[in-house]
Amino acid sequence: MGIDREISQYTFLVSLFNFLFFSIGYITLYFSLKNIRFRPLFFRDYSLRKLSEFAENLLVLITPICLIFAITFFFMRLGYKYGEGPYMPFIFQVFFYLQIFLYFVYATTIGTNNYKQRKFILLTIFFILTRFIVSLQWGRLFLAYSIVPLFILLLARGIIRLTFKNIVVALGLFFVLLFAIPFFRGDFSKIQGDSIFVEIGYLLAFGGPISLFDEYKDFSYEEIAKAVGIDDRCNPLLISLTAWLIPYKYLGICTLDIWQAEGRPATLDRIFAMLELGPKTAYETLYGPGSVYFIELYFAFGENLFIVYLMSALLGGLSAFAYTRLRYKTLFGVAYLEILLKVLFATRSNFGQIFEKAIPFAFGVIIILLLISTDKLNKFLKEVGHCPAKSAKCL
Repeated sequence: MGIDREISQYTFLVSLFNFLFFSIGYITLYFSLKNIRFRPLFFRDYSLRKLSEFAENLLVLITPICLIFAITFFFMRLGYKYGEGPYMPFIFQVFFYLQIFLYFVYATTIGTNNYKQRKFILLTIFFILTRFIVSLQWGRLFLAYSIVPLFILLLARGIIRLTFKNIVVALGLFFVLLFAIPFFRGDFSKIQGDSIFVEIGYLLAFGGPISLFDEYKDFSYEEIAKAVGIDDRCNPLLISLTAWLIPYKYLGICTLDIWQAEGRPATLDRIFAMLELGPKTAYETLYGPGSVYFIELYFAFGENLFIVYLMSALLGGLSAFAYTRLRYKTLFGVAYLEILLKVLFATRSNFGQIFEKAIPFAFGVIIILLLISTDKLNKFLKEVGHCPAKSAKCL
């Protein structure tokens, strides 16, 4: 892994065609939908209000807990090199996932006038601060997964416009994410090079997974599966799409012992990590070269590039649909944001990861709508949210 990897002309053309088909799908559906406003078919408008108030009250309750967990985790991993040290405790993961879910449920179900209110601003500050503290000892994406969706939402709602100034600010934030956090963690100190430019080049290229297509395109998935010791019937696309739902670990099928845990679903990014690092190193560290969504599609559909390009076009259309829905208050905005976020990182991850959390998030919204219909839960949320029982701001 590193800057010695080269990308062949063939791989470049495959990547270019995927981008072109994605763009065609996006542009076609975007201009078809941009002036259409869908209204909820099964829920009335009051559901949006109830959903936003539920998320707001519960977010107020768990934000201090998440901040404490973030500070605790920071000191837990202090002194360890990146990719080493203890994994994040499960209870921490639960609260961090709950926080990001509730925050974007709240942000996508309120009107643009609420974005200027003190409560929203404070919740946003503490939300980003929590993610930032964790990212100092974890990974840049942990912070990016909070800032990027918020930027997309504000852009879709017209709060942020693509002016030259805003583009410069966005690029500045991008480079802070890319370099400042790794510098703090000491990532560059491990890299041997003659200058800082070599080190930066390595960081940009490290895990640059498009080159993986060059390395493995001439192998069949059966050969790759055999090399890591799993059944070749473990379709990588099916696994990444269902890893959140099917307990592969307890079924004892299609799993790998990797990244300090046993029985992880054998998604393609984990398979590549196992191949690149070897079983021992892959288990002891948190490193990996990543994956690319079209490589997963390539293996899943029998190395048929036509289907890969078609799926890229469909993904572009789905992205356009999700973005146009975010222009208004929407019940499933958190799922739309998750899809758009993962599409942006699709060149570094599996196709299935685009839907890995979006589907559970959508189900989570439905469950909340069912829960908030109960009087006991409404009463509890009024109390934790410090609202008078008859306040118009309470449920």
